[in-house]
Amino acid sequence: MGNSKQVRRCEEFLHKGFTLIELLVVIGILSILVGLILPAVQNVRESARNLSCKNNLRQIGVAILNYENQLQRLPPGTIGYGDTIDWNDFRNVPSGPYWRHVQHTSFLGIILPYIEATNEQDLMPRAMFDTSRHLVNYTDGVTNTPLYSWFGEVPGFLELAQTRVPLFLCPSDNMAELGGGVKYSGGSQPVTFFGVNTDAISFVPFLDDELPGNYVGTNYTGCAGAYSGGKHPDPSRQPYIGVMSSGHPYRLRDCRDGTSQTVMCGETLGEIIDGSRNYVHPWLIGGLARGKGVVPWMEPPPSGRLIGHGRYASPFGFASQHSATANFVFVDGSTHSLAREIDWMVFYQLCGSQDGATVTF
Repeated sequence: MGNSKQVRRCEEFLHKGFTLIELLVVIGILSILVGLILPAVQNVRESARNLSCKNNLRQIGVAILNYENQLQRLPPGTIGYGDTIDWNDFRNVPSGPYWRHVQHTSFLGIILPYIEATNEQDLMPRAMFDTSRHLVNYTDGVTNTPLYSWFGEVPGFLELAQTRVPLFLCPSDNMAELGGGVKYSGGSQPVTFFGVNTDAISFVPFLDDELPGNYVGTNYTGCAGAYSGGKHPDPSRQPYIGVMSSGHPYRLRDCRDGTSQTVMCGETLGEIIDGSRNYVHPWLIGGLARGKGVVPWMEPPPSGRLIGHGRYASPFGFASQHSATANFVFVDGSTHSLAREIDWMVFYQLCGSQDGATVTF
């Protein structure tokens, strides 16, 4: 008899459902747990992406140093003119130091054989990777007529420029997924303009205007220095030249600040204004960025303007999608995450190779 009562009570208990209040309490507890777990999961994922990004830069750094070990010089940031030149001569006058006369091949294209991508580099003739002479100097050998009027005519250019190289992409960014509406143009030649002693990096003309194609961007660019690089007419800027400027095959002995104190290359996002990306650096063309970004020379930058982020990024500076830092590889091959709010003068000194400063970062 007692056993049958116990059985009935168990059956009543088992068939009794949750009350509305109990259900709401359970949902509330689960919501709190999800709210606590999701940020932790996202942080773990971003940490993994950040680590992968640093590994990309480490491999790029190793490739650059292997290149240097073989040729006793670093690759130039881009194959262009070695001096800072007048804007009008570069952009508008089809003679002298005109933009179509040089390759503008980035250091990423130059180091392809050192990242086991020799087959990719073989898609184009040697002219595009020759750091010893400019494109205009490649002639037919008979009438001295140039073989190509610009790099877009070089066989294999489109095929290689549209080839995705995972090593050149940061997993925290969506560079590989960008489609229409984003222009492709690479920072290349240091220039002065408007008749004043002001430096800038000139972009080669928008590639998809000159030669339509589905180009592939990059999240990594060489450091021209704290300013735009090249042999600048203002001698006070020369100590802040970088190791990967235009047309300069830099030698390690010229890195007077020390290889562990000098940035070689770092992250870029192209140009982002109010969260909208306007254009990006194609990995094959261009390849230069500078420490000061678009901030006037030797002026303290507004917050978030020196090293950019997902809401704002200078096309001429460094930037990343990481929460508070951007990644860089130094000339000694070491990788470092530098705080976005790093002291601007410290960043200048890290980007420059001959300023004589020893800094803690």
